Amino acid sequence: MNPLKWPLILSCCGFILCTSLIADAQQKPDKRLLQKVSVEWDAKPIEDALKDLCEKHKLPVEFDASFKDDGHEGAPISLTADGITLGSVIHLVCTSNHLVSTIEKGKLLILTEAADEKNLILREYSLAALGGNINPQLFAFNLIGLTSGHWMVIDQEGGEVVEITPQSMSVRQTRTVHEEIQTVFDQLAGKAKAATPQERAEQLVLRKLQTPALPPADVTTLPEIFDQLIKKNGVPYWVDVASLKEANIDWKNLTSTLDTKKVATTKRLDAIAAEHKLSWRYDDEVIQVTSAEKADERMSIRVYDVRKKVGPEFTVTVLMLNLISDKDLGPWQAKDGSGAGIMPFGNNLVIRHDGEGHAKIAKLLK
Repeated sequence: MNPLKWPLILSCCGFILCTSLIADAQQKPDKRLLQKVSVEWDAKPIEDALKDLCEKHKLPVEFDASFKDDGHEGAPISLTADGITLGSVIHLVCTSNHLVSTIEKGKLLILTEAADEKNLILREYSLAALGGNINPQLFAFNLIGLTSGHWMVIDQEGGEVVEITPQSMSVRQTRTVHEEIQTVFDQLAGKAKAATPQERAEQLVLRKLQTPALPPADVTTLPEIFDQLIKKNGVPYWVDVASLKEANIDWKNLTSTLDTKKVATTKRLDAIAAEHKLSWRYDDEVIQVTSAEKADERMSIRVYDVRKKVGPEFTVTVLMLNLISDKDLGPWQAKDGSGAGIMPFGNNLVIRHDGEGHAKIAKLLK
């Protein structure tokens, strides 16, 4: 993202937006994506893996021509997981392979990120519930700063806010960016108050990872350690072998000597990651291990309700500035010109960060 967009974003620190947002003309989540599934793939071609899995759960799959044209045909995916949702598996496969998934006409369409960027979609979002004191232009500009896509107003290419009124804004963007915008709208509107299956799974896994435990005995290679430390505790994990290979990291032959202390699994994972220039995060109901370089590219948007953390003398803006000043959470777009993004909305903070950053922020805001 171009850092030039952030001076105006910072200027809105004292301009706290309302939390009631509603989006129009959006597809409701497909219930088929919430089905629990089990997968055991060992270097299985992506198209075969998704076709077999989705058709088993009555979700036909169609691959856009760009999938083959960009060389994805025959590309392998390895994953062993039990009891996670179909939507999480699809999202994991796609995000780790620069693919985009969407439900269209009752089918799952798979296309490349490049193809998604060439065929922008126009969608309308309602701003009517924001109230009369809201500046729609400022709101739209700040929302732009939190997304992953390119925008004409900033990058001279990409999507744009086609029209904006006090009641609504029309946005032409990629499916990926629309998904990010919709996530913000849904969470701030309270549509996501009831925990989703993915959120319930995340809460359970995070409790397991934060529980102090002894290290596995007589194992030294990372595959052995992860099997004993993670998988046997009922937590699926996935290793991004392709990104590790690009970083000249041989996963199968990595070793580590664990101390004998009883500590939280999260701390052990942090130590292993630091030792081998790896990164880990919990996303899509799976512990994901990748290279540190690759992790910097993967960011997602989450909305944090911080009403219990703020008050008359410690506002949302002050809390936001404290997070930006935390060296362990940086870099930040607003401070460093690149990295994570953050914005206050009423009693919420909307944050775009990588998985490791979200884990740390969730713990700080708990």
